[in-house]
Formats: sequence, structure tokens, C-alpha cells
Amino acid sequence: TLNTISALIHDSPDLAEEAVEKLAFIFRYTLKVSDQNLVTLERELELVKTYLDIEKIRFGSRLQIEIEMEPEVAQVQIPAFVLQTLAENCIKHGIAKIIGKGIVAIDAYREDDYLVCEVYDNGPGIEPGRITQSTGLNNVLARLENIYGIKNLLYFENTGNGTRVTIKIPQ
Repeated sequence: TLNTISALIHDSPDLAEEAVEKLAFIFRYTLKVSDQNLVTLERELELVKTYLDIEKIRFGSRLQIEIEMEPEVAQVQIPAFVLQTLAENCIKHGIAKIIGKGIVAIDAYREDDYLVCEVYDNGPGIEPGRITQSTGLNNVLARLENIYGIKNLLYFENTGNGTRVTIKIPQ
């Protein structure tokens, strides 16, 4: 983000200013929730949207963002930074590795007794061995298991044209 801002300062100062404001929001959010284990889905998606907006400044029209949330799940409590970690992986391991238009999509809805969040990118697809090598994904897996006492709340799928990660949060 800082490299993006640095590159924009001379050529696009308005975009640089926008990126700085969004980065400041992320810093404030991090400070506010760093001592909280759970936040509302609505609040977490606000963080994710801000992060992806910064990446959109970096990638321009190459990045398409799609976020959908059923209104009735907005106040559901989820572990802080879990969706942000997954969105960051979409950019780092998905969109940054392709030449054409990149898509990051998040869909949140209720299914039976679970909040379901699907995070998708149209990058090269996840390699199964990479899941256990990722510090971020290992932290997410461990946090979900510690908070809910259940394994297998996070599912990874190489769709053939990208990666879909599904989180199921018990309600």
C-alpha cells in the first residue's frame, strides 16, 4: 500500500490521498478491534471493502469487487480479521498472479444454523499443499477451532477457474 501511495503522489495526488485515508481507516479499525475476538459481519465487511478499495487503486480497472450480504446476517458476530485475511490471500495468490481482469467476490448468507461466507477469486486456483504452508490460513483455521471448538469450518476449493473458500460460523 505504501509503495502504491508513493507511486501515486506525483502522478495522481487525489488517488494517493484517497489511499492514505483508506489506510488510516484500516489502522484505526485494527487498533479498535485488536483486543476483541469477535466483530459484526457488517463491520468486518467494511474493513474488507476498504482493503479491496486500496487494491483497486493499485490494480485499476483490472480488479472487480463483488460483495453481497443478506441483511439478516449483518449483525452476526464473527472472528475479527478472518475475512480480511482471506481477501488478502485472494489478491496475493490470485489476482496478482493473472494478467487479465481479476474478480474478488464475497457472499454472506444464512444456511440452516450457520452463517456462510464464500470468498472467491478467479486467480490460478489454490494448491492443496499451500493451505498448510500459509501462516495466515493456519491462524484462521486455529482461531475458528479455538473459538467454536469445531474443526472443518473452513473449506477450500480449486474451482478450475479460481479459488473458493467457504467459512461456516455456527449460530
